[in-house]
Amino acid sequence: MGENIGSFFSHGKILISGEYLVLKGAKVLAIPVNLGQSLTVTSAKPGHINWETFERGQLTFTAQFQLPGLAVLETSHDEKAQYISKLLMAVQKLDAAFLNSNEGYAIKTHIEFDTRWGLGSSSSLINNIAQWTQVNAFELNQRVSQGSGYDIACAQSETPILYQIKNNLPIIEKAPLLPFFFPELMLVHLNKKMATEANISGFLSKPMDLEPAIKSINILTEKMLCCTQLSKFQELMETHEKIVGKVIGRTPVKETLFAGFDGAVKSLGAWGGDFVLAASARPFEVQKSYFEQKGFPTVLKLGQLLIS
Repeated sequence: MGENIGSFFSHGKILISGEYLVLKGAKVLAIPVNLGQSLTVTSAKPGHINWETFERGQLTFTAQFQLPGLAVLETSHDEKAQYISKLLMAVQKLDAAFLNSNEGYAIKTHIEFDTRWGLGSSSSLINNIAQWTQVNAFELNQRVSQGSGYDIACAQSETPILYQIKNNLPIIEKAPLLPFFFPELMLVHLNKKMATEANISGFLSKPMDLEPAIKSINILTEKMLCCTQLSKFQELMETHEKIVGKVIGRTPVKETLFAGFDGAVKSLGAWGGDFVLAASARPFEVQKSYFEQKGFPTVLKLGQLLIS
């Protein structure tokens, strides 16, 4: 058994407001969730990294990397192995002393949520690697992702946050107390995982004047936090959908999938997959039954994922 070098943990995330526009400086509300990812590092045979990933207790991925070049020697999933190699190489760019042929490690990661849910399996891994190697997590994220970094901020936080990029730097504030009805809001999974990086690339490649939309989203984010009535919050959700839908040229998800729902539905993160947020005055079981009958059986209360 090798020497224990360190154990690290990072939270998953949910972006409530400002999807897409957070990349261009909008102020957004993001919530770290009570599920996350742990990473344990122990010493092992020099010249190699042996990697195991467990998802909800089940071994789902293995790989062996050669040091110091991080070539993939064997793996159960080539794309995932190449991503980890890229991530560790990015650390080397930030810390030239990281990894040499005289070192060896056994690394185990444990993901507490279904990775198809889009709760931040990549961001929680990036933050854990940054904790282990003592590099800046936001700088590391920039080297492997085009994302805004709000998910890295959530990985490090125990409370909801307001997040904004100014002058290419993350500005993170602890959010005020969430409205009383937030735990009763619903998360409905759309049965597919979105390719976040592809969505980001597509959005960033389109030249457009986003200042009016960003100002509107900033105001909506503040109004969402100050809201004291569920009916008013539903109106804010619908307004948000119209603004973002116009920016990205997509139809709001309620119109495409849930036109008969008695309440509001808002996309979270990349539109078209992962979770959507639903709000209604009707009892939870009635709402849950509606989504199940539509073919979407994964329905949670937001309160199930809030950090207590």
